Amino acid sequence: MEPLRSDLQLFELAPTQEVQWEEMCADSPGDPGSSRNLVMDCRTFQGRLDRDRLEAAVAGVMRRHDSLRLIFEDPGLRPAMRIDDDVRPPLAWHSVQELGEPQRDEARNGILWRAFAKPFAATAEPLWRLTVVRTGPESHVLAALFSHVVADGYSCDVFYRDLVAYYTGADGDLRPAPRLRDILDRQERDYAVTPERLAYWRDQLGPCLERPALQPDLQPEHVDVLRREYTFFPLPEASVEGIRRTAWLARTTPFLTLLAAYHVTLTLLTGKRETAVVTSTTGRRNALDRAAVFQMARYPYVALAVDRDDTLVGLARRVHETIEVGIDSLIPYTDLAAAVNPDFAAARPWPDVNLIDGTLHSWPSGGDDIVAPGLIVTQIPNPVPPPSETIAGRRCAVPAAGDLPAELAGCRPGLTVSLERDRCVVFFNDQLWSAAAIERLRTTFVEVAGCFAAAPESTVGEVADAVQRTP
Repeated sequence: MEPLRSDLQLFELAPTQEVQWEEMCADSPGDPGSSRNLVMDCRTFQGRLDRDRLEAAVAGVMRRHDSLRLIFEDPGLRPAMRIDDDVRPPLAWHSVQELGEPQRDEARNGILWRAFAKPFAATAEPLWRLTVVRTGPESHVLAALFSHVVADGYSCDVFYRDLVAYYTGADGDLRPAPRLRDILDRQERDYAVTPERLAYWRDQLGPCLERPALQPDLQPEHVDVLRREYTFFPLPEASVEGIRRTAWLARTTPFLTLLAAYHVTLTLLTGKRETAVVTSTTGRRNALDRAAVFQMARYPYVALAVDRDDTLVGLARRVHETIEVGIDSLIPYTDLAAAVNPDFAAARPWPDVNLIDGTLHSWPSGGDDIVAPGLIVTQIPNPVPPPSETIAGRRCAVPAAGDLPAELAGCRPGLTVSLERDRCVVFFNDQLWSAAAIERLRTTFVEVAGCFAAAPESTVGEVADAVQRTP
């Protein structure tokens, strides 16, 4: 892919960035950098930490990865990116070690949360930052925050391993990292737009556009677009084991079996026969990809028609076959959306949540401890917001009747599953969906997953009858 202007080295978005940028423009029109479409990863650094060496290491990692030096010249729907080799490392230092135990943890949490809440200036700075909090003489917490348009969840572990390598002087042992031009050229080939691919997505997603499956049950006058609540819940142990057996019968994975269960859940809750769910893959096919800090994740859309006489194991197999074709048929989001929605150009920003009925993702893989001479790096949970601090999002009017407008489509509930496939979390906007509605979604999914686990040869009709009989 050639730069838009070779004299300034301006580049278009990579295909894997288009989905994220469209969502950012919808979240925050005119100021995509303030979108909450973010990736955060916090780690403890145990051992003496030299400030000058760490700052030099951050600069080294920035030189290694073009994405960490990207500036967006235009915050519009067709942005241009450039690599700024003179940009300063976005590194902030804090200390709470002088405080007592409870106050120290609260202060650290508040610092990290404010770093998360602070918006990026997309046209003036890199879309990432690193916050360092000293908690003791040989104890620090580092929080790396990335806009999702420049890095995905997999990138976080790459970033920290590279950082430790530069800090300890072992950067000479690192594998080469791809340059931005290499990534763009490869993706241009992988995401080639062909008549066959356009027709595939038109046929797959067109029937699902009629009406999104999940509609809100609350009717406020206005809603905060960025507001999110989370409901965590486990899957019964018997279901976890049974899902593995059903996956084996269907010649697929436990995750895709749960994806089939989510399709059935949406059909049972709404009566909609054809539903579309988006999921994600790392998109890293070789060692060069796995060495990149970049938004490489791919988002295949899985459309499924569910009938009463379909068997559960048969649906799991169909999901497997559908996603295989979908991954091989991916094209840039703007081309896909225009093929499915003839009014896409006029409706933009029109993020991909308008194409789907639900989302089902896997939790990012947790980074293993990084052990280096005099240093142990361990991943820790991200901070929760202090009670007095919230992120103020953009308020949007809610129509009195009808479907949600495109700008509110991202408020629909989504589901994420743990790596062990034994825990889940539903994220949702509690100004549009009540606790009772989310509980109904949760209990229905757990019941349907239990049927996939215990009776894979049963039909959707039998499952529907069983779920309706459940008090």
